[in-house]
Amino acid sequence: MKLQKQLFRHATDKGVFGDCYRTAVACILDLEADQVPHVHRSITGLEQGELIDGFLAGLGVTRLSIPFSIEGVQAALDNASHWSKGLPYLFSGTSRNGTGHVVVAHGNRII
Repeated sequence: MKLQKQLFRHATDKGVFGDCYRTAVACILDLEADQVPHVHRSITGLEQGELIDGFLAGLGVTRLSIPFSIEGVQAALDNASHWSKGLPYLFSGTSRNGTGHVVVAHGNRII
């Protein structure tokens, strides 16, 4: 796994859309973030899913989403660690600034 920071932080007033999702995908796949597709415009969750699913299919990989509705980050991480079976995974939610955010987690910790 290649740990790295996102290349773009969310600043929609400047036309910049954060790339935490593609960076987290790149980390898990041991790629550079710029090897994973990203767009600098507002897209729906469905569009984001189609974009990443097409990319992953080309690598012979598929995405599986398991939504949780649990109070508290640690409780959600504890639950997600059960399903990840010891593998790193993408963990998403709403950040302190009110935007969606994705990070890499392993076990019950964000790494």
